[in-house]
Amino acid sequence: MEKFRRFEKNTMISLLAFAVPAVIMMLVFIIGQFAPFGKVSILVADMRYQFVDYIGYMKSIFFGDNDMFYTFSKTFGGDMMGFAAYYLFNPFYLILLFFPNDMLPVGIVIMMVFICAFTGLFFHLMLSGIWGNRFSSLIFSTAYAMMGFNMAYINCIHYFFSIMMLPLVILGLFRMMTNRRPNLTYIISSALAVISNYYIGYMILIFTAAFFLCFMASDVIKYTDNKDRIRNAWTVLYSTLLAVGISAFSLFSVLLSLQGQKKAIIKGGLTLKRTFNIFEFFSGLYVGSFNGNISNGLPIIYSGIIATVFVGFYFLNKTIRLREKICALILFTFLILGYWIDALNVMWHGFAHPIGFPYRNSFLFSFLIIFIGYAGFVRIRDGSVKWNANIIIIIFALYSVYMHLIKSPYVGTRSIILTYLTIAVTLILVVAMNEKDRYVIPALAGLFALSMTDSLYNGAVSVDAYYEDKFAEEESIDAYKEYIDNTQDLVSYINGQDSSFFRMDKLYRRTNNDPMMFSYNGLSHFSSCETEQAKTFMGRMGFRNNENWAFYGDSSTAFADCFMGVKYLLSQYDETCKPYKWLYTSNDKNVFINPYALSIGFGMDETAKYINMNERDPFKLQNIIASHFTKTNYQIYRPVKVSEIKLNNVSENDHVYTKIDPDAEASVEYILSITSDNFIYMYFDAPEKQNATLFINQDEKGSYFNDYEWSVREGGYYDPGETVSIRFVLDDDSICINNAYFYYESKQVLKAWYKDAVTTTCNLTKLSSSHLLAKANVAEPTDYIVFSIPYDDDWRIKVDGKRVKPVKVMDALMAVKVPKGEHELDLRFIPKGIILGTPVSVISSITTFCIFFMFFRRKTQEKNKE
Repeated sequence: MEKFRRFEKNTMISLLAFAVPAVIMMLVFIIGQFAPFGKVSILVADMRYQFVDYIGYMKSIFFGDNDMFYTFSKTFGGDMMGFAAYYLFNPFYLILLFFPNDMLPVGIVIMMVFICAFTGLFFHLMLSGIWGNRFSSLIFSTAYAMMGFNMAYINCIHYFFSIMMLPLVILGLFRMMTNRRPNLTYIISSALAVISNYYIGYMILIFTAAFFLCFMASDVIKYTDNKDRIRNAWTVLYSTLLAVGISAFSLFSVLLSLQGQKKAIIKGGLTLKRTFNIFEFFSGLYVGSFNGNISNGLPIIYSGIIATVFVGFYFLNKTIRLREKICALILFTFLILGYWIDALNVMWHGFAHPIGFPYRNSFLFSFLIIFIGYAGFVRIRDGSVKWNANIIIIIFALYSVYMHLIKSPYVGTRSIILTYLTIAVTLILVVAMNEKDRYVIPALAGLFALSMTDSLYNGAVSVDAYYEDKFAEEESIDAYKEYIDNTQDLVSYINGQDSSFFRMDKLYRRTNNDPMMFSYNGLSHFSSCETEQAKTFMGRMGFRNNENWAFYGDSSTAFADCFMGVKYLLSQYDETCKPYKWLYTSNDKNVFINPYALSIGFGMDETAKYINMNERDPFKLQNIIASHFTKTNYQIYRPVKVSEIKLNNVSENDHVYTKIDPDAEASVEYILSITSDNFIYMYFDAPEKQNATLFINQDEKGSYFNDYEWSVREGGYYDPGETVSIRFVLDDDSICINNAYFYYESKQVLKAWYKDAVTTTCNLTKLSSSHLLAKANVAEPTDYIVFSIPYDDDWRIKVDGKRVKPVKVMDALMAVKVPKGEHELDLRFIPKGIILGTPVSVISSITTFCIFFMFFRRKTQEKNKE
């Protein structure tokens, strides 16, 4: 009967540990009016511009003909495994399979409620596994589920499963240390943390190693001698290696597929410079301290006021041994230095300066605050509570005065007052709890209610600070749904009309990841997982390459479209300057078909291998490429005569144009003398990004030379004899323009080139995103079938059943030599990481099974002897 009651109590506490964070997170969304509880879309920052589109693509893997090995929806093609290992291996994404793409924001809200619920549950299981099952653990498990990091990083949904695993990793570690044998919870949770997100998993393993060393040194767990310590350390080490080994199928894929993608960029080397004012660090512990800016500032360390107060009680409690406190302090210091010193922060982030989110490991500090806080709580009745409470309130008062005097941007008067009131109530309840036993239950109930209120308030204001424009019409769930539905209608129409393998792209967009959301083969992408060769090639062809990613943009030449196989163009305009034909209109958006689009595979002569892609003039380069199909000199682009360059309030020195009068408008103006009625394109070469506004005949055309607007631009149609003004107004004190290129595009020459280019045909069929079949008919003077697909060693190509090795042409594309006549080609992309990593994962899994089978058998034999 006693066992049943204990089971009933444990189950009740576990259910509450699950339910309480879920209810609080739901209330945060209700207060914020996020769909389905209102009209606001949860999509913000990278979740809006990246992650929701990746999830849309993930769904096409389950319900379409795409797979996890390769994608044609990322720029013009690319490996998926490294990308997926960072963005798509969160198991909770499976919930989103039940939501259509136009309702994904609603699905994400529901998913976040479940994530918070399981995060609270797992933290409770860790606390109960170490200190026993107590209702009071709910205060701390809820604090972990609702910590400031989770609220501030609410857009980084791919991190949360690994963060959820951290308590189970530490629980498994504790059991390994106490039982002196491997622990399955540790191995599985560590492996899952790494598989779900190798980046966060890497941080967790570093923290776990530091936690283990400090925990061992603290003597909380007794060891007989140093040999016992060494044996236990070896158990932890090989258990960690087994966990890493189990995740090898993912890690090997990451390591190999990210070659040329995510790089360990350490600008200026590893330095000891300080990343923030160390005296402001603890301002993050105040309620409501997150100001909505996640791109810079301080680590997000809010952990709940009650947990923080009990950390104070822990260090002030004289019954806790000094050695234990020193080890805890060392661990805190280890984390703080990791944020504060640039070199250490870079090491924590995989030896790369993080872009936009500078302290992605700050959840570890919150974990430690709450963990040590609970250690202080369970021994609260052993210390001098009243005296310690006075010390805590004095420390808070002095630090708050400092925050007020320096006018901290993180802690305002409201934050100080609310934090003070929460601390004061907490201390009153703690003192009451220590005074008389009859006050224990009411005090605990009060602490629980206070903790829930604290978590709810901080969560609501933090999310609200992040979503500062959430009530704007364009941010609403209705606007998102309308865009998805309308664009899907166009994409579905095209796919219903054409079953061949082609590319399409758009002149309008919600994000540059629209190809992934709608699962079409495009030329645009936005993530930190893209190869240098793909981005550089896109830039050379006149598309936008801002070094972090590349995309189709608002304009490109007709040849660039044709060469890259862009067969359909979606546009908000009812006409286009390109020789395309109107096909379909829906919801004020138009579909145009390109009659001159090449297949993704096409024929070129031997000299294609020697095309110099370092040509800075994109129009000259495109003429060169066109001339390597049939050895005919196609001049699709001819220069426009620049009759004059006018300088207004600027001086020029070595291509640098500097304002003379800094307060007056300054401009550089190109006067074009028109001799043809062909369409004009232009491009401007410069050494770096800068700020200038482009005007064509006094009509403002927006910015140029910036992250998004620096590609081939349309100039327009004009009659021979006209003059055209192309003018840059300087938005800074100076700009540098190395060269200005103006060209006519001849539709007649383009048509002639296309007619000759398709004498060799190569029609591809998509079996999956990593498996293509092609039927080629090779004619003179073709020597190679070139694919407008990024070169990658992992492509396995067979011609008529015989394996052939592809070669790289134009510094980025893949080609194979094919004899004249008809042939069948088979292209399969098989990541080396899968081939190398899967056996390691299998062996590690089998080894883990054998070890635990052996321990189980030994334990059974010992019981039988008894």
